[in-house]
Amino acid sequence: MDFATQVLAYRNTYEITDQVIALGAEPDEYVPRRTSWHRELNKEPRRWQPCSAKPCGVSSGHRTVGSRS
Repeated sequence: MDFATQVLAYRNTYEITDQVIALGAEPDEYVPRRTSWHRELNKEPRRWQPCSAKPCGVSSGHRTVGSRS
């Protein structure tokens, strides 16, 4: 299951409605499955490398879809 699908499944399972924090707050009490799932999902985004200021995969000199030059 890819990361985005896991986040959506977590949000749906635990009825997370926070508009800013995708996983909501960390569970207040230890609930084995939920706590471990929350921790695992919290680690995942750190593996992704941030893009530079340019759109991902686009280097200077290449046209993007819809551009005219």
